[in-house]
Parts: sequence; structure tokens; C-alpha cells
Amino acid sequence: MAKRYYLVRIRENAHQYVENGIVAVGWSQVDFSQCLEKGLSPAQKVEEMCYHTGASPQLVGRKKAEVTRFCKIKSGDLVVVPCKGGFYIGESTGHYLYSSEAVVRDLANQLQVRFRCGSDGKPLRFVRAGKNMALTTKLRTRGFSILEFDDERVVQGIEELWESGLDRAESDRVVERQEEEDQAFIQRMASVLQNYSATSLPAGGQGMEEMVANLLRVNGFIVKILSKRCGEGKADADILAVKPMGTSSELSFAYFIQVKHYVGETGLGGLEQIRKFRDQIQNGYLFSYEKEGSALQVMLLPDNIRYGVLTSGTFADRTVEEAEKDGLFLIDGIQLAEMLCEKIDDLPEYQHLLGFYKTYAHI
Repeated sequence: MAKRYYLVRIRENAHQYVENGIVAVGWSQVDFSQCLEKGLSPAQKVEEMCYHTGASPQLVGRKKAEVTRFCKIKSGDLVVVPCKGGFYIGESTGHYLYSSEAVVRDLANQLQVRFRCGSDGKPLRFVRAGKNMALTTKLRTRGFSILEFDDERVVQGIEELWESGLDRAESDRVVERQEEEDQAFIQRMASVLQNYSATSLPAGGQGMEEMVANLLRVNGFIVKILSKRCGEGKADADILAVKPMGTSSELSFAYFIQVKHYVGETGLGGLEQIRKFRDQIQNGYLFSYEKEGSALQVMLLPDNIRYGVLTSGTFADRTVEEAEKDGLFLIDGIQLAEMLCEKIDDLPEYQHLLGFYKTYAHI
């Protein structure tokens, strides 16, 4: 049977009842527990014993409905008890009691509840501030002792607080949900990047290189896709990305990147190509490039240039060890997917080519 969610408002001394693992309501002329044991209707008994001729039919109907709701609370259902400035959450045991001692306060009909406790072992009091509006609005509803929650927003808020045992603000929950959405997005993106047939990227390495180049551009780099003959022999780099600082070569820096489209592990091949390319640059002299849309040439000091490999797959352990030893950087498929996740809204063309739109449902 599906779990249900209820509000039970204890008219007085809510903290004391909660500490004793009890929720309590009125209509003390009727023993709900006995009615339930005998298969009688507590609501019908309440009408007979508590509301005599002259009572408004609307009032009688509303109170009978509350009694019925209270007596429907089963084992495992969650119960929310409002208190000043906050509320408690507990799990019903389904065990009903009648306390003759509480008749004088008209709180004799009771239900045992296991309340969520904090690290000190005492029932955890959640504050209302910062929680979702749908829940706090329900907590303020007057005129009812027992309500059943059926609003999905309210139910979700109660369930998350109950499961976590953390008195978090709604804003924290939204951030967490966004992070979860991002992680799911990143994992799906990383999987798709390894499979060209799942995208509309141009075939072969060209499509991958163009995507990486555009991703770097929206991150503020001046980018050039290099000729396949930019290095001698096996020396090779696919992309030059420059972050210029005016005309100062001391402050401008650049990245030469070897781009690999791989499924699974990327071996030492790409690392060897970029390593040989680095050696050629470092054994030469200042590297220069022309700024896009300008005749101005900017000179780069060798010490301001970094070299690395980017892959749609993963890197073998040996590749990682070799890169660390040589001071070369590596970007794997997950890191690439993270970069795309952050900037995909700025790359409308690749939303279509990759089939991803970064959207968040209202939480």
C-alpha cells in the first residue's frame, strides 16, 4: 500500500506529546481505538456523541471527515506535527491509544509515532523558514486538526526532510537537485561523445576538433585549428588556444591541444605526438600568432605555453603517469562533458548537433 502523508495539529503541549512519541486529538467522548477494534465507525460515533441537534451540517461533515482521516493513518505513513515556528516529522506505527488522563484536555485519542530524531536522540524540530511555500502554507492552515497532503510539492518536501534528517532550506535543496541534474547530464553527454552515431557532428576527427574549438571560444580563448603539417614528423597539435593580455607576451598564455575521439581508453599515441611538438617549439624561438580580425602579431614565450591531450574517452593509467612526469595536461571525456554542460546554452549549434538542452524543471 502506498505511503500517505498527514498533518496532525496537537492543540496544546505539542513538544511534550512529540517527545513521548504521541500525536493526540480530541473528540474524547468517543474511544477511537475501541471503535476500530470492533469494526465500528469512529466518525459516526462522533456525530452521535459530540454534535447534537442544531449543529451546522457543514461543521458536522467537516469534523467527521477529520476523524476519518485520523483513523486512516496506517503504519509507515508520515505525520507532520506543526509547532511554533516549526514542525516535526514522524512515521506512524498504526497503533491507536485512548488516554483517560488526557480527557480533561480533550486530547484522549492518540496515535503512536516514531519521530525523526537529531544527533542528540531528541525529536528533530524543523524550522519553517526557507522551506517550500506549498508546505509552509499548509502548516498555517487553521480550522483543521487533521489534513492529508496530496500536493506532490508538499509530499516531496516532507519525504526529503524525513529521509535526510537535515533541516535544510528550500534553496539548499534546489541547489542539490540542480547538481544532481548536472551530474546526470554530464554522464549522458560523456557517453554520447564517445559514439559519433549518436550525434550529428561531422564525421571523423574534424567534427570533434571544431566542437572543442568553439567550446574554447565561448570560454574567452582565441582559437585556431592547426594544419595537420604544423609539426615535423610525428610531432602534432590540433588546436592552438590563446588567452591574450594586450600585446604583452609575458602575460599572454596559450595551449596546444591534441584532440582524440576515442571509445574507451586513450593510449600513449596522442601524448607522444604532443610531446614531440612541444620539444620542437621549446628548441626553437618565440612562437607568434595573429589575433583574429587584426593584423597584430603577438609573441608567446615558450614558458607561457602548455601542451596536452583531450579525449572523448578515458586515459590509461600509464598515459596519466607519463603526462604527470612530463608536465602535460590531460582532459578526459567526463571533464569535456563538464565543460560542455557549463557552456551548452552558449553553443546553440551544438545543442542540435549533440542533442542536448540544459533545462531545469521547476522544483
